[in-house]
Parts: sequence; structure tokens; C-alpha cells
Amino acid sequence: MQHRAELAAIIDTTANESLRRRLVTAIGETEALAGWTLFDLGRHRDALRLYQSALDNAKEAGDGPLAACVLTYWSYLVSNQGNTAEAINELNDAAERVRGSAPATQAWVLGRLAEEYAQGGDARALRALDRAMSVFDHASPETERPWTAFFTPSRLGSLALPWTGCGRSWNSCLPTDVEAVRRPASG
Repeated sequence: MQHRAELAAIIDTTANESLRRRLVTAIGETEALAGWTLFDLGRHRDALRLYQSALDNAKEAGDGPLAACVLTYWSYLVSNQGNTAEAINELNDAAERVRGSAPATQAWVLGRLAEEYAQGGDARALRALDRAMSVFDHASPETERPWTAFFTPSRLGSLALPWTGCGRSWNSCLPTDVEAVRRPASG
């Protein structure tokens, strides 16, 4: 976390607000990646601490896509602990924070939401996956943000796989549920 400390020292000495926001974003991105690494190492409490700090920095910088990234990372952690409902809440929050911007991040968030809905056998997975695919048409994952480069068309396509784990095949969902996806939401 030496990188973080050096950025924080620079922030303390800059009067340029635009530069300050970019540096706060860089700290948030560093914390998000470090949190992901700690999650991967099984150090969940430490990962959550860094995710919270990264989320605070995203808020301070006014960086909705970074906040969405952090919440999406957070969703993997809570899902891994068996808490699908909390993962869905984190992902819905992430979707709100990135709505209308950063299409690759938006598609990734919606794709993760589809995965979590599918985990619970919830047909809302189809709507989320459809939205992810629609948004992805406008995405440039390799250039949008550091965390989106992995989100290729193949990765997006792989999000349909959880349906096979729900006791229903993807094709058996399509005849009735695709019509539900196409209907406007009521309310």
C-alpha cells in the first residue's frame, strides 16, 4: 500500500481540484484491487475494510463507475459466503451508481446481477442478462476502465451458464421468459 500512501501525500499538497479528484480515484482503484487480492487470499475482513475505504474515495471523487466496481467486487465476497440476497442488494446499488455511464462497467454489473438471480433460480436473471447484452453493444471494455478489460464478449456470453445450474436449461427458459423480458416493467 506504499502507492496509496504516496498518492495521499500528493493529495495533501495539491490545490488543483481536478487533479485531487483524479488522485482520490487512483487511491480508490488501488484499494479496490488490493481488496480483491485480499478476498482472493481468503482475508475477507481485510478485503471489506479496503472495499469500504475505496467506496468512500469513489464517493469523494464523484466516481460512480468506481463505486460500482467496488460494490461488484463486494458482491463476489458476500456471494462466496452464501449470501445471495446481500450480493443482489450490492449489485442493485452498483447498477444505480453507474446508470447512464461507463457501458462496460454497467454491462459487468448487470451480468453479475444476472448470475446472482440465476443462483436463486430467479427469472429476473433473464432481464438483467438482456440489459447487460444491450448495454454491452456500446461498451469498449479494453479502454473504459482498468477493471473492465477482462469483460470480453466471451465473458458476457458465459453469464448464461448459471441457468444450467438452476435445474432448467437455458432454452427451456426462453419461450416464456423472453416475452417477459420484452414487456415493459409494470409500475
